[in-house]
Parts: sequence; C-alpha cells; structure tokens
Amino acid sequence: MNFFEDETHNGISAVIYCNAHLINSPLVPTKMGENFVVVHNPLAKNPLPTGFFPFGEEWIKDDNGNVSSIR
Repeated sequence: MNFFEDETHNGISAVIYCNAHLINSPLVPTKMGENFVVVHNPLAKNPLPTGFFPFGEEWIKDDNGNVSSIR
C-alpha cells in the first residue's frame, strides 16, 4: 500500500496480484480469479468502482487511512 501513497503513481487505478503460478490457478471458469488479490489505489486519477472485478479478494483504503478487505 505504500506504493499508492505517492502521487507519482496516480495513473495506476489498482493492482491485481496472484501468488500462485498460472498453472496452479483454477481452470473452471466459475472459479477463475478466486486466488487473485485486487488492491485499489486511493489516489488514482481514475479510480475503479468497488466491486469492479467480480473475483478474488479486494482491498481498499478508506478516508481515515484504514485498509480493509471488502470481500
């Protein structure tokens, strides 16, 4: 999250991360992306709406500086 505290990176809306190798990811379409982590940039020029990606775990920083998972 410190990366997103720098205005220099406000062109990045979010980062999608997965710690598993693609080969180890689910191949069933309804389960694809379950192991993804989406981290929103609170300073993004063009922020993505919460819930934009219908998969994985989603993290966001609120106006008080608290970081929480919303899914």
